[in-house]
Amino acid sequence: MKINFTRYLVVVALFFCCNNFTTAQVNVQDSLALVDFYNSLNGPNWFYFDNWLSDAPVPEWKGVTVTDNRVTELSLFNDPTGNLPASIGNLTELTRLNLANCNLKGKIPSTIGNLTKLKFLSFNSSWGLRGTIPSSMGNLLNLEYLDFLGNKLEGSIPESLGNLINLKTLELSGNHLAGSIPSTFNNLTNLEYFRVTINDLSATIPSLNKLKNLKALDLNFNAFTFAGMERIATQFSFANYSPQHKIPIYRNGNKLSVQAGGHLENNTYKWYKDSVLIATITGDNKYHPTKSGQYYVAVTNSVATQLTLYSETFNYVKSNSLTDATANTLYSNAMVSPNPATSNTTVSFNAKGKYTIAITDFSGKILLSKTGISSATKNTYQFDVSKFASGIYYITITDENDNKQELKLNRQ
Repeated sequence: MKINFTRYLVVVALFFCCNNFTTAQVNVQDSLALVDFYNSLNGPNWFYFDNWLSDAPVPEWKGVTVTDNRVTELSLFNDPTGNLPASIGNLTELTRLNLANCNLKGKIPSTIGNLTKLKFLSFNSSWGLRGTIPSSMGNLLNLEYLDFLGNKLEGSIPESLGNLINLKTLELSGNHLAGSIPSTFNNLTNLEYFRVTINDLSATIPSLNKLKNLKALDLNFNAFTFAGMERIATQFSFANYSPQHKIPIYRNGNKLSVQAGGHLENNTYKWYKDSVLIATITGDNKYHPTKSGQYYVAVTNSVATQLTLYSETFNYVKSNSLTDATANTLYSNAMVSPNPATSNTTVSFNAKGKYTIAITDFSGKILLSKTGISSATKNTYQFDVSKFASGIYYITITDENDNKQELKLNRQ
């Protein structure tokens, strides 16, 4: 049926062309592309398929606009379901392609870059588009409106989008885009609305100082820090950039720190232990806990005042340094061997009475533990770490008086 109808369209198109009929029709290339579009996107099951693949002239097909024998607009809602065919790139006279609220799936074909006359392109709320944004979209130099809201696009934003100097609206929200905002976006001097909310973007936000026509800028619900955000807050008072994803806490010895970006002197760090504020520090991202507990930090910036960055919670176990442990007969000569380890490792230590040994990962999560009662001055215990991923782990020895000793284990 598909083959026969395709031949029918070709014959009809050629007939009209050769006889100079004034009734609007479409050329062969566009005819074939429309048929492929219909069959690839589940056309037989469309609820609104008015006149598609019927004897009616193509301009009477729902959502199709024809000008001078070429398809110039294609606007369909809700019905199309499936993968966009590569032949969509053959509709080279399209100025408007609107497939909002459709159930599109798979990748955007790179042939989309052939539609160089497009001014309007929307895949808003298609929900199923995956893969990366094709760099070929940088060819759409006439584009004024680009909308990818509500899909599953991933990877980085192509720098080639910075070529779209006529763009007024750029909507990329509600995807899984990562990496940074390209510095080439500072070339989009006609841009009025720019939204990338609800993604996984990070890194320093580039200068957008040339975007003098910008009226809306939404950067919230990403993984941005104050890196570049101070400049955004200064240049665009209307920008939305809060909240952002939580930032990790890093441990180095007995100190905790976070990387919040921005100028350090502008940052204030409020440290919490077990949900109680215990320290407020300005200009220093490090904190030295004195007790074990659950720690997190809230960071504010005196320039980008809209945003408060919250850290993940870190389970901090206070430990003595190896030097201190050697002076303490309780843990004299504490060691782990072999270290680095690939399968089994043995912890050796001096202890009296009850003790607990726990192996934790970088976040403080307990992976293995052992509780015992010392029966000799020198104690040993072997752990199987063969199922651990490569990385650094902490072995904490605790006696019945809550004295602690921490050792590092390198799992290779």
